[in-house]
Amino acid sequence: MENSSPEIQQFKNQVEALQEQISDSDVELQEESNATLRATLIALATKIEDDIYAFSPPSHRHRLTEDENRVIASLEQQLKEIRDSLTQENDIYDPESEKIFEESRRELIYKLNFAREKNASSGSLAKLARDENQKVRFYVAHNRNTLPKSLTILARDPNPDVRMNVAWNPNTETKDLAILAKDSSLKVRMNVADNPNTRLEDLAILARDKYEGVIVNLTRNHSTPPEAYVTMAKSKNPRIKKLAALGFNPPDEALVILAQAKDPETRKIVALNPNTPLQTLEVLQQDRDYEVRKAARSMTKRNYP
Repeated sequence: MENSSPEIQQFKNQVEALQEQISDSDVELQEESNATLRATLIALATKIEDDIYAFSPPSHRHRLTEDENRVIASLEQQLKEIRDSLTQENDIYDPESEKIFEESRRELIYKLNFAREKNASSGSLAKLARDENQKVRFYVAHNRNTLPKSLTILARDPNPDVRMNVAWNPNTETKDLAILAKDSSLKVRMNVADNPNTRLEDLAILARDKYEGVIVNLTRNHSTPPEAYVTMAKSKNPRIKKLAALGFNPPDEALVILAQAKDPETRKIVALNPNTPLQTLEVLQQDRDYEVRKAARSMTKRNYP
């Protein structure tokens, strides 16, 4: 399917891989005594089904495109057929276990739906913050009604996707953002760099991050302090220097440093910055690159007539 979401494409790949595994194990599966292998494959099919439910519960299917709904319906049908084909007549069937399984699935869907709700109560979200299912905790961490004390718990979650949402949440306290600023996960640090509640000293620490995704978010954050821009301007990575030059509000000190960058595009960006000091523009008017000189002369006439 064209333009399918990465998640749906992943589900398709998982189902195809499972079907290949079953095909490769065809001889073994024909042995009636090999119940362990069948149980393992059934468990894999069930896991994919649960992941699909977690990604898009039936009550949320209206948010998907017609093609996406068609693909998901097809995948669910394939998984049902796989489970049915792997279940033999002489396998032990426990109606009570099947009932518990279905009730558990319905409960999971309810939790996922509730954790996503804009009007979910903070008290109920606090209970779900300790849920054993990481998808539930993922949505709780992203909910704007989740209280800071619940986010403090989720900031220590073993799953990086949960911590990523905590780092994004505007209710997360600065002390927790300070911890997440040192997180091993790039996507967590990226959200900390973009969070307006992150302390200035923690934003300054993130300016030393070697990954450009963190730097991009720092330069978009209106709270990023001048010293962070100076740190980025001194980076040995030319792309980070360029990002600093493109930032929301680099200070004079950073602009002076960036005006000496080896990359002419970075120097041109500095020349076009309306906040670049006259003395720096005068230096750039003598730049070896024509486009830099042209930009510096134009901005000098405009800002210092």
